[in-house]
Amino acid sequence: MIGALLKKAQAATEDEILCLDSAGAKEAFRSGIFHDMPVLTNGQQPLPLQTVDNFLGEYYDDKAKLFVQDSSVKIGKDVLAVRQVTIDQIKQRLAKEPSEHPWNCLELATHVEDGLRPRFLDDEDCRLLTKLKIPATYGNSGRRVLPPDYKEVEKWGLLAEGGAHTEPHQDSHGYSTYITVNQGEVGFGWMSQPSADDRKNWLRNIYTEPYDVGNYWRYVVLRPGQTVTFPAGTVHFVFRLPSAGHSLSFGGHFLRCSNLVHWVKAMIEQKKNRNISNEDLSSTAHGHLDRVETFVRQALQNGTTAKWGGPEATEEFLKLKEEFMRAHKGKKA
Repeated sequence: MIGALLKKAQAATEDEILCLDSAGAKEAFRSGIFHDMPVLTNGQQPLPLQTVDNFLGEYYDDKAKLFVQDSSVKIGKDVLAVRQVTIDQIKQRLAKEPSEHPWNCLELATHVEDGLRPRFLDDEDCRLLTKLKIPATYGNSGRRVLPPDYKEVEKWGLLAEGGAHTEPHQDSHGYSTYITVNQGEVGFGWMSQPSADDRKNWLRNIYTEPYDVGNYWRYVVLRPGQTVTFPAGTVHFVFRLPSAGHSLSFGGHFLRCSNLVHWVKAMIEQKKNRNISNEDLSSTAHGHLDRVETFVRQALQNGTTAKWGGPEATEEFLKLKEEFMRAHKGKKA
């Protein structure tokens, strides 16, 4: 279906994606500033660009397993099978030219702790998700102890053969996301500035040829060193030309203190339409909401709601949080 989608999609114009330098990106993500469209920057990854060989070479255990999307196997009309392979199989596969049925390795563990997050996101407002990684030591400001089922979402690798793609979806848990290409070329497409009716139409037709509907699909081609950053709820897809060879990207999710309302609205939409995101909402979502509620109620008491979007935004967040919890209880019933 990506082929049909690309026939419908158009190259993005300057009114549909913000192309910014370092200072412009810093300003765009300043507390209280919000842009409901992707941001494109260059040279914002502190770590020098990596190659596929570099990345795979740091996986020392060749027997370690990971999940890949295998385009040779489908479990539905347009749903690719996900299966386990070993690191050794990945190394052998990517030592060759792209195959007719490319593999797509999603959200791989990275070998570095620092240097992947774009410089313009190094701000208190954009570090909310980091502050929420304390569920097992709630109320304790000592060294962090993470629960056994914790999943790293702030940084990961994307490794794929040329020709691999990902169908349109939203990222789960209302996360905002960045992706930086390190090797190869990666096409990034999205639903640009859809109306409320456009979104409803897509939700109704997600698995029934949605690409024949609307004129809102846009794309850019990302090259090494370029970063695309997009807000929660962005319906997006990824494509790669076989001729572009294998690609390596690093990405991560983040949350913003001043953008709580948009965050919860995205999660409510995903709760009501579970097929639109790349994974189901987990108990992590409820833990995040409870923790942020604690922060917000303290801010309301001591008059420091400015960093949370102001008093009106914090009150709306609390109402939306309860709506999300009611929807969750309704699903369980």
